[in-house]
Order: sequence, then structure tokens, then C-alpha cells
Amino acid sequence: MTYHCAAITGASSGIGRAIALKMAQENVFVALLARRIDKLEKLAEEIKALNPQVKVFPFQGDVQDKTSIERFLMESEKSLGELDIFFNNAGISFKEPFPSLSSEQVESMVETNFTGSVWSIYHAMKIFEIRKRGVL
Repeated sequence: MTYHCAAITGASSGIGRAIALKMAQENVFVALLARRIDKLEKLAEEIKALNPQVKVFPFQGDVQDKTSIERFLMESEKSLGELDIFFNNAGISFKEPFPSLSSEQVESMVETNFTGSVWSIYHAMKIFEIRKRGVL
């Protein structure tokens, strides 16, 4: 199967950034979601320099907000075309030992790494289920 369009959460750094660059090398259009638009725009420029034929859609959002994920996927398809691949990559961690974290830090971790992940999968699967195709 040939893939044409991938959506990536947590795309501004680390593994998400590496996935975006690899997809661009493979001529796959990329939709990028992260909280920091400045990092996304810089990555989008890097992708365009790497492969000018690849379309890039940077979207400032947060997986902690389930409506943000849904908007990201809908706007990605409007900008790039039908999504074929969804990389559920967003996540946060802290340098401190887990028992040293504040309750707010733990809550943020749960909302991003668990709840945000579940909502991201839910919204991507709704799209893929309608088409009877797609890769998570």
C-alpha cells in the first residue's frame, strides 16, 4: 500500500519530529500537531527544504483537549487530503522521580499520556472506520 498523508501528534520534537522527517523523505504529506507553533513552523520549513513536493500542515493544539484533536484531524484532511496514517505520539514526562511530582504534574501526565492518547485514537479510528482503511 502506498501512503499519502500522515497525521502526527507530539510532532515538534523527539520521536514525533523524527517521524515527520522520515515521512517527508518517503513523499508522505504530513500534518503536525503540538502545543508550540513556533517549533512546528520551524519543522515545516525543514521538511519543505528536505522535500519541496511534500505538503505540510502545522497545527497548534493539545491532546489534552479532545476537541483540539478532532479539529486537527478534520483540518488536516481539508489541507492535505485523506489521512492514511495516524501516529499517536504526544506525551510528557518530568525529570523528577515520580513520587516527587506534584499532583498537578501527575494530572497533566495522565491527561496527556493516557486520556489524550485514548481520545486521539478514538478520533482517528472514526475516520478510518468510515473508509475501511487506515493505519494507527
